[in-house]
Amino acid sequence: MEVREATEADYSGIARIMEILFPDAEFASGEGHAYFVAEENGKMLGFCHIAETKGAIVLAGIGVLPGEREKGAGDALIDAAIEYADSRASGRLVLKVRALNPAIRLYLKKGFTLKKAGEVHVLERKKPN
Repeated sequence: MEVREATEADYSGIARIMEILFPDAEFASGEGHAYFVAEENGKMLGFCHIAETKGAIVLAGIGVLPGEREKGAGDALIDAAIEYADSRASGRLVLKVRALNPAIRLYLKKGFTLKKAGEVHVLERKKPN
């Protein structure tokens, strides 16, 4: 499996995965947006979407196709998002996740901390000093 920064040629594949996983989400691109894709043998398994804002990098979306989960793609995509955020001045990566989402365990394992608890948690990871 390979994770790489997406190109415009990948956008239609990302949009298809978004339609499957997040039917109400809209694809955003342009300045301040970056995508990474996980693929194997030419097949896109998942993506992550990063949006840059003042003072933080937001992990705006991450998704792996249902038949491809638990194989390391999500883990690798989070690593790509962390590396991207760490390369930026703020080095701060923020995300929102539903409280019952089992992915919270993975985020905590990757160094995120709980900043706000509720029905939707806010997690944050700061670049190590």
